Amino acid sequence: MPSLTVVGDKVVIAWMDASHKIEGTNDEETMDAYRKKFNAFRINGRVYDAGNGQLGDEFQISGSDLEDLDQFYLQAPSLCTAGDKVYCTYVARDISKLTKLDELTDLRKGYSTAVRATLDVSIDPVKVEKNEYVVIRDGEKIDPLVTDYQTEGIQIEGTDYLVTAYTLDQDGDLTTGDRKLYLGLGDVTHSRHYYPIRIGSDDKAQAVPKLTKVNGHLVLSWTEDGELLELLDVSGLIEALFHSAEIGGAYKDAAGAYYVQGEKPDYDWYKKTASELGLSEDVSDTSSTSGYNGSYYEAITQGDFRTVETRIKEDEDHSSSIDDYTITGDGRDLYVFYTDFGPEIEKATVELYGRRYRMAKDTSGSTGS
Repeated sequence: MPSLTVVGDKVVIAWMDASHKIEGTNDEETMDAYRKKFNAFRINGRVYDAGNGQLGDEFQISGSDLEDLDQFYLQAPSLCTAGDKVYCTYVARDISKLTKLDELTDLRKGYSTAVRATLDVSIDPVKVEKNEYVVIRDGEKIDPLVTDYQTEGIQIEGTDYLVTAYTLDQDGDLTTGDRKLYLGLGDVTHSRHYYPIRIGSDDKAQAVPKLTKVNGHLVLSWTEDGELLELLDVSGLIEALFHSAEIGGAYKDAAGAYYVQGEKPDYDWYKKTASELGLSEDVSDTSSTSGYNGSYYEAITQGDFRTVETRIKEDEDHSSSIDDYTITGDGRDLYVFYTDFGPEIEKATVELYGRRYRMAKDTSGSTGS
């Protein structure tokens, strides 16, 4: 399925396309033949300029600057913008060791990783500046089984951020319902990719994360056990961590907070004490700074990101697990749409429901209603 994003008056489109003609399948084909077919896919794009009504030429996004990328099955491109740059993230799956055709549908079979391409669409032809692997670490393993991968970009005080949200399957078995949600923050202006932040309850399974821009803010939403909808203002979190004069660079410059080759990672970099932030424990009449106790920073250290939680079930006794939903905004509020069973007990019917979430004006660790 194609992915689209808008930058200025241009619409960028990306999709997976085959580099040569792929014939039909038959039972006598070998796995080598199937691998050759799937490895033929590339990620391509085009740009529509709404200013002059012209659709540009097709170009290849997945580049030759990465070794052996032509040996991977490339799929699922996702576009986003941050500042004046466009980013395309796509999945690269190594299927060289698969022995059966049905293993192609099993995400546990074969190594998978993500690749991100940086595009400059301000010039014609479009310049693909680079393709680079996205290394995902969770403190236990590198490139674990990732599901529900989402990416979005936002600019805050002149700094471009790429925000990623994804769930990691803890035991590699997608049927056990133990997926956990992580939030990744990347400062692309200063080339800093911070280690992922664990989000959500440990006793519940997180799924279907979505990143939505509304009224200049970036909001993360997800479900817990398919019954509860959670909302987190990511913009407010970034501002609190990286753009607070009160704490300076305590988070953004912390040793081990972001990937540096050869440097020991600190996966708890966002959990800091009052002394580490240069804050007093309590508010003092003689101090111009806020107290740490009861602050957003203390809450973050305790794993509380002050999310908004709402039950999206109409009827707990007669409803299904919410496996998907659509979230959008009108420049002021968020609207959540999903399907669920109707109230009729005798005859099962599926109906469309909607919820409105009113954004709070203050986003620094605050909530909406």
